[in-house]
Amino acid sequence: MDHLRGEQGEPGGGGVVRNHLGETLEAFYTPLVVISGFEAEIKALLEGVKVAKRHGRLNLWLETNAKVVSLLLEKWQLGPAEIRHTMAKIILELRGTQWRISYIRREGNKVADYLALVGKDNQALERFEGNNIPARARALARLDQLGMPSFRF
Repeated sequence: MDHLRGEQGEPGGGGVVRNHLGETLEAFYTPLVVISGFEAEIKALLEGVKVAKRHGRLNLWLETNAKVVSLLLEKWQLGPAEIRHTMAKIILELRGTQWRISYIRREGNKVADYLALVGKDNQALERFEGNNIPARARALARLDQLGMPSFRF
């Protein structure tokens, strides 16, 4: 669901919410003010959960490219001090939902990766629904929906 990218400067967060058919319901990107990539991943994940719940989604499958994040959430652990507050917020947001979380390499969710890259260069959180989703993100989402493979070189 959520990825970040910020090799230079401040990182950005991005995510996409899809239904059970792989159709994109909403996407977002946002700049992030954080002290680590780990914290950025957690903040992007929190935003993704909030967006999904706005669509009435109570059965969530979260994806993250941070393996440690998936392990912490699976065990309901808050992790190190820098992320405890945000992790607690995620756990509260997940109350009343059925959910699971998976680790996925960045290449496995090119939509979120692209949105995070765009997010780092923007001033504020932006959400997109339906056909208002940026064209490249919409095209990448369609390729995912069609089952086109992503490669890592």
